[in-house]
Amino acid sequence: MFKAFALMGVDCLALSEREFVFGPAYLRELATASPVPLVCANVRDTHADSAYFMPYLRLERAGKKILLTSVVDPKNASQLVRQGLEVDDPVTRLRRLQRDIAHDLFIVVMQGGKELAATWLEQVPGVDVAILGRQRGVQRKGEMLHGAQILYSCNRGQFVSSMDLAPGKGGQSPPVPEHFLLRPKDFAEDAKVAVLVQEFETWLHTYHAERQKDAKDFKKGGLPEILQRLINKNKKVQQQNDHYVGSQRCADCHQQKLVTWKKTRHARAMESLKARKRENDPDCFRCHVTGMVGIGVNQPATAGQPENPFAKLIQHQQGNHHRPNVQCEACHGPGSRHAAAPEKAGKMPFPDEQSCRQCHTRDTDPEFSYQKKIHLVCPKK
Repeated sequence: MFKAFALMGVDCLALSEREFVFGPAYLRELATASPVPLVCANVRDTHADSAYFMPYLRLERAGKKILLTSVVDPKNASQLVRQGLEVDDPVTRLRRLQRDIAHDLFIVVMQGGKELAATWLEQVPGVDVAILGRQRGVQRKGEMLHGAQILYSCNRGQFVSSMDLAPGKGGQSPPVPEHFLLRPKDFAEDAKVAVLVQEFETWLHTYHAERQKDAKDFKKGGLPEILQRLINKNKKVQQQNDHYVGSQRCADCHQQKLVTWKKTRHARAMESLKARKRENDPDCFRCHVTGMVGIGVNQPATAGQPENPFAKLIQHQQGNHHRPNVQCEACHGPGSRHAAAPEKAGKMPFPDEQSCRQCHTRDTDPEFSYQKKIHLVCPKK
């Protein structure tokens, strides 16, 4: 990953408190070997009384001095204290850098959302650009906040907010750009980065394949840890009054529907991942099985997902009674109440476009048309 960042021309990486889940010592080891410096201004080594990483980076571009730094929110960093680190007040640290380090342009990565950034920026006037590390969503137009241009970090790196800045004369802030959202389709694939990605995916697939040879014993093999974590999230938020029963149970009354389903790509959803060697990628996996939509690597388990018997299917063992794929309940919801008493429970809900868009997003399936596809996959009659 660090090699890829270097190839992309990244000048520095702004750490948040979340990265410290790997442990401070491991992060420092990575920082030592990384061709791209790791920067954080207000995380301090308690024993050495100095910044644990580089507190700032100063660059020169077009004859201008650019001061770059990042700060974390102490309220979200309690685990760092337990790891032997101190988290200083971000406003105090930013003011000190602003005072002590000569610069023409001051850029700060603030590990928080817009509301928190507003609090900090109000107390530190003179920041030119603030990048918000926890502001969800895709930013489609320029925004100013207490004199600073703000940029969102966007979702999971699928989009990048980009600015071409030319500092104004007389200490004026640079103008807000009208167009700055960059998308993957805006660029040709870089051959060197593509090789790195391919090497990693090949290694990851081999690694998990070795672990799954003994899928009966998770300690020796079995599920990748991240996928086991998804299962545990599902179990924690299970609904006691309804759960998944599987397409074979649906077929007891809806045999013709099952015949139709078997002809669709939904019935072969897992095979499409296996063909790309992506069956162990949790962000891909969750939309190719039943009962895990909404439970992703970076998503909290708030979708009210019941306990999912299909979780065992992650092992991909042949001979299971049920098979993974996008089965009936992936679209219609858990069916145990309906299966037990159809007349009392009433009809299962018919999936609307919003339900389908949980997986068929503009990123994963830009050509998807609900009107054209729904009756091919799920005919009402």
